[in-house]
Amino acid sequence: MNVTVTTFQPRTTSTIPFERDTPEHCEALRALYREHVVATGKDGHWKGPCKAKVTADLAADVADAMNFMGSIVDSERTLKSGMVVLRSRGYWAHGF
Repeated sequence: MNVTVTTFQPRTTSTIPFERDTPEHCEALRALYREHVVATGKDGHWKGPCKAKVTADLAADVADAMNFMGSIVDSERTLKSGMVVLRSRGYWAHGF
């Protein structure tokens, strides 16, 4: 399997159609998190390790959503298929 692994660098392009830090923007981020992020830890708790596998055009917004929810993105991997896997050690691991 051919993959590219990089240390995550925050993306600056977001396509969420709301002004940042408004209630609408925050709810859009929560909705993206609920839709795309899955817990990967033994206990399945949302504050534990998690990942998202999304299309490249959604990756920036889902990464923003993960960071907003405290699941800071630790790594990003682009698969040969073009899908992007975002991983986080989780909310707790980042000291929240």
